[in-house]
Amino acid sequence: MDFSQMRLSREPAVYRTEPLVVPGISGYLPEKARGGKDPFAPVVERESRVVVPTREVTCYECGKKSRIPVAALSAHCVHCCAHLTLTDYRLMPGSKKLTRRTLGEVVLPAQTELSLLSIVSGRMVVAGKATGVKLRVMDVLEMEGKAVLEGQVQAGRLEVKKGARVQVSPGLSVESAEIKGMLTARLHATGCVHVRDGGALVGDCHAPDLRLEPGAVHRGTWYPIKS
Repeated sequence: MDFSQMRLSREPAVYRTEPLVVPGISGYLPEKARGGKDPFAPVVERESRVVVPTREVTCYECGKKSRIPVAALSAHCVHCCAHLTLTDYRLMPGSKKLTRRTLGEVVLPAQTELSLLSIVSGRMVVAGKATGVKLRVMDVLEMEGKAVLEGQVQAGRLEVKKGARVQVSPGLSVESAEIKGMLTARLHATGCVHVRDGGALVGDCHAPDLRLEPGAVHRGTWYPIKS
């Protein structure tokens, strides 16, 4: 072939490009397939959302409530970013100058006598004796047996178990109280104090509402206060 006799065309070449479409991979669909279902597209199932069980806790720094996973051993408050421990403790005989800060449960067993305790806990069960204490229980303070506490005691809710004969001196401050056994203390409450049948409160009571069931006893003076 004689290339010297070839004439170059002055007309510009026209190129028509087509996109590379790989069925099931490319996001582009030809015009005839738009609006329809691509038979080659992979089937993607919607992921199921995992629901993590949570519980509500009250921060011992700012006093605000947060929800954390039930299985968590520690967490940070979403309001003040304080580090919160959720470990449970059982106080052993012979412990002195013991300090604990946790949103877990602290247990003072029966026949255990301790002194100089400084404890902040989510829940506390007291069946023994402790003197020189400074307790702040965010949730429930449960007293049973022949429990004795001497010092500063604050709690969200006080529960005195049936058959218990407990003593708190000089007194304690709570949000509410349910007394099924005998409690000897000066009680300050911002909510209702409920003495069940067979229960007894020995001491003055400062509360907006004092309820005595038939068979319940209150030996002292009730000072109604505004809630």
